[in-house]
Amino acid sequence: QKKLSLNQDFKWTLSQFNSRLLVNDKGEMILMSSAQNGFVVFNIDSVAPVKPGNVRISAIKVNGNNLLLDSVIKRGTLSLKYRSYNSIYLKFSEYSIEDQKQITYQSALYSSGDTVWSQMEGEPEITFSGLSAGDYRLLLRATNGQGDFSDRITEFPIVIMPPFWQTAWFRI
Repeated sequence: QKKLSLNQDFKWTLSQFNSRLLVNDKGEMILMSSAQNGFVVFNIDSVAPVKPGNVRISAIKVNGNNLLLDSVIKRGTLSLKYRSYNSIYLKFSEYSIEDQKQITYQSALYSSGDTVWSQMEGEPEITFSGLSAGDYRLLLRATNGQGDFSDRITEFPIVIMPPFWQTAWFRI
């Protein structure tokens, strides 16, 4: 039988109900509404674990200046000139009914080779500085701590254009 806590595993709290928890002989939980005009009965064993939602980028800053998120997403990539930036900041979140305190995030900055995921601590945000010229893909996913991940890995392309002396036409 599953052990769930309404104050920790769900987004609602017991204060929204006007009764103490009652469990009948079938293992069903019974809660009275705060308006005392009804009640809720559900079987705890039928509650499926909630997978985290897909991660969405909610803010982008370059050198502390906000970029228009819709415009960057429409272009499909963030392109910056080499040494024209000091920092790239991205904020993101996942959208699900899971309590956000239960959600953690993992990220990987993929250029080539193996993908190495890093567990993120604290707020769902990441800052890059000093990236070499090249094509990168920021990979993001959410996890609920029970082994469930977002259905889809969020990919955000970042291109750092090379300085002119590293371009093909300069080498000719």
